[in-house]
Amino acid sequence: MVSDCVRCERRFKDSEALAEHLRASQAHHICGTCVVDFPLRANLVQHYLFSPAHNYCKQCDTHHASPPALIRHFEAAHNQCLLCGLCFATVKDLGEHYHHTHWTCIECRHVCGTPVAFDEHCRESHWYCTDCKRVFTDEEGLRTHLESSFHTGRKVQCPGVKCTKVFPSGAALIQHLESGGCRSKMTRHEVNRLAVQMDVENVITNPARLLTGPGGSVPPKVTTSWATERSRNPVSGQYECCVCRAGFKMLKDLNNHLQSPVHDERVYRCPKGWQGCETEFRTLSALCQHVESGSCGVHKFNSTIQKYVGSLADGMKRLAL
Repeated sequence: MVSDCVRCERRFKDSEALAEHLRASQAHHICGTCVVDFPLRANLVQHYLFSPAHNYCKQCDTHHASPPALIRHFEAAHNQCLLCGLCFATVKDLGEHYHHTHWTCIECRHVCGTPVAFDEHCRESHWYCTDCKRVFTDEEGLRTHLESSFHTGRKVQCPGVKCTKVFPSGAALIQHLESGGCRSKMTRHEVNRLAVQMDVENVITNPARLLTGPGGSVPPKVTTSWATERSRNPVSGQYECCVCRAGFKMLKDLNNHLQSPVHDERVYRCPKGWQGCETEFRTLSALCQHVESGSCGVHKFNSTIQKYVGSLADGMKRLAL
């Protein structure tokens, strides 16, 4: 059976080949929900924004389950006031805006008569930080916030040779080491190797995704590659990733993509034994951020996780730095 792509004037041997073409081609931008094909990405985004079938945030290219969920997203992710539409740089700024402009509780929409009444309402009804004018979903979230660098300062010194940077937590330190910006020359791959080596009980690593040999478990080897001008697709004019066929306008953007963890194995997982959700992650810092966000039950054990991450950081100092 022969399948044709009318827009590209190409013929494929079967429907599977055509479907693969539609997924990979930059000439097709398909809405999977409405099954509509658009010639440009801009047309697809416009469809997402104006169609009642979608609850779409253009700022971060995400879809949400319902209009209320989208509204909560705008407020939580973009610090947007739902009463006047203004966006703010930080959650603290948004809270102060609600406080001083609307005297309205962001959680229950209770309108207070004065700033003093606003503070009293939040202290009595919610887990509330008076200094930051911010409400948290539970006691653990408030406690974690009060123990953060906003209130306690930065205490974790980077163990890297000649590195003087200080971080609020072991998780932030690990993200610094993964970034390759530490003067010790630590890399993401070295962090993975050391984390797997120290996590002998597989609390946060998945043994099914590790390689096992005489010397113990190690993460899958990642071959670092750099793209050249030969990666440019003469048809689309874009530079294409040889792994996932993603297209980029500039060569440096493709190389940034190749050096990122986007193609790494998901060796880390949210620990089920600690009421975690078993979500898998490509980097240790991503797992730590997930735990700190309180998005699943494991946040109840955040202090334990932080101690565990801290021990990993100490181990990295002993073993590698």
